[in-house]
Amino acid sequence: MFIVRPSIEVMQDILVQEVVFPALLVFNRVHRMIDVMREDEGGEKFADQTVLTRPAKIERHLRTFMQYEEFHKYLYWVSNVLVNCKIVVYTYISIMYLQFSWLFAEKIGALVKMLILSRPSAKTLYYILRGVERTIPLFRSLPSWMDVGPFRIDVRVIRNDIMDRFRQWYPVLLDLIYSDWARKVTRIDNYLVMHIRMLKSPIRDIVDIKRKIKAMQDGRDNIFILDKVIRHVSRVFLLIRDRIRENKDLRVQMSTEVTLKLRKFRRKMDLINKLAVTADDQLIEVQDEFAASVLKKSALFAAKVHKFEKEFELRGPLDVKVSHDVTCARFFVLKPTLLALYDEYVLLRDAQVLFGQPTDQSARRHAQLPRVRIH
Repeated sequence: MFIVRPSIEVMQDILVQEVVFPALLVFNRVHRMIDVMREDEGGEKFADQTVLTRPAKIERHLRTFMQYEEFHKYLYWVSNVLVNCKIVVYTYISIMYLQFSWLFAEKIGALVKMLILSRPSAKTLYYILRGVERTIPLFRSLPSWMDVGPFRIDVRVIRNDIMDRFRQWYPVLLDLIYSDWARKVTRIDNYLVMHIRMLKSPIRDIVDIKRKIKAMQDGRDNIFILDKVIRHVSRVFLLIRDRIRENKDLRVQMSTEVTLKLRKFRRKMDLINKLAVTADDQLIEVQDEFAASVLKKSALFAAKVHKFEKEFELRGPLDVKVSHDVTCARFFVLKPTLLALYDEYVLLRDAQVLFGQPTDQSARRHAQLPRVRIH
């Protein structure tokens, strides 16, 4: 998925080998021929060390050239020029690539995650994306040719390579950022939908009351934070969407569902506020009824606990007269009843606190119930 950093050395070697090396090789070869001719006037070494088909003819030409001192001077001068050309080409290509080194990150995903974790504002992200897009004219302004000494080198291959990699890199950047903010939109939408469902749900028992009160408290506590988050996410998401639409050739897939969720955020926030008022009225209406129910259930719970205590004393696992196997069997028989009583105790205790009722004597007397819970 990620783009591998191109080898600058490879591009340098290609250009140097295709343009500079052939000429340099010719002059170096001539130079070696002259040195060989100086060592061996007979030309036998020269003929043996070359692959030329007509070494005798070349030998006659070289013997003629060797008579002129100027030829030797020009030979060395051209050799130095070619070596300098090679250095210039390497340096030029390095500079061209270094201008756009950010395009060739080996792990774009890691860089984008660091950007996302920094929680950039919509304005910051806008400048980042616009800065990336403004490099396109820089690509197009790169020269097609490079004059180095006596050579004109075609550098369009480098310019095209950089452009191709930008076309690969920028969609990856936008797609990763878009996907991350799309997940944020989905999480916020799920949060809003869950609260709407909780506030709309009917009140049937104490559990429903606790759930509805929790939803109302969360809504009141988080309303300002949530409003700020929604505005921030909306701005960033719309910014990314606009960038994608302006660059139609990027092929970044946008989800219509996510866009619709974003548009409905404000309406869902308003709905939560209205439902919170309605839920508050509902709680006031059922408060007296459920408060009386809690008192009644507390009395029934006390009777259940008293009955369980008697059964625990008569048939419980603490009888020293029974065997180990019987003790274990009694534990497993009584465990479901004990767990059910404990859950009911917790529910009634929370309900009494919820309605401002003092904890009754039975609840205090059986507060040791959690300590004998069988795991």
